Amino acid sequence: MFTTQSASTSLFTFGKQGNTADWFIINDGVMGGLSAGTVTDTEQTTIFEGTVSLDNNGGFTAYRSPYGTFDFSAYETVTIRARGGGQVIGFSLQMARAYYEPYYRVTFEPTNEWQEYTFSLRDMPAMRLGRSLGWSMTTAELAKVIRLGFITTAKKAGAFEVEIDYIKFQ
Repeated sequence: MFTTQSASTSLFTFGKQGNTADWFIINDGVMGGLSAGTVTDTEQTTIFEGTVSLDNNGGFTAYRSPYGTFDFSAYETVTIRARGGGQVIGFSLQMARAYYEPYYRVTFEPTNEWQEYTFSLRDMPAMRLGRSLGWSMTTAELAKVIRLGFITTAKKAGAFEVEIDYIKFQ
């Protein structure tokens, strides 16, 4: 699912030539909402876009990896190369399948220009149901990641687009 470039780098690449073909969309319809997200692969990127609706207690759409086993404990940072607009985007790491269990998430607001967004893994805040829990990720938790992904986080109605080139752990 991801490529280890060296002992110090792991890379998820997107698009038709990437290693994320098994990622998928989850819309808020799982809770009755009406938001809609889609993905389109270009040769080297993936475009995650759609419309967030607040109707029927909605407010999100997500693009996630399948469950797996990921050990990111050897890495200090995660860098996401992306561009887009319309919504604040969260990048999350999960250690449990249950939606109500804590997970870790950072956010960025993509612009029309390509940018690299770099975050300290050990500074990623713990979240539960969109609320901060007041602690950060530990090395032990980084060794037990089971899923990663992107989600709209602002609970703001409207269209969005984020084009993703790669996620790099270093």
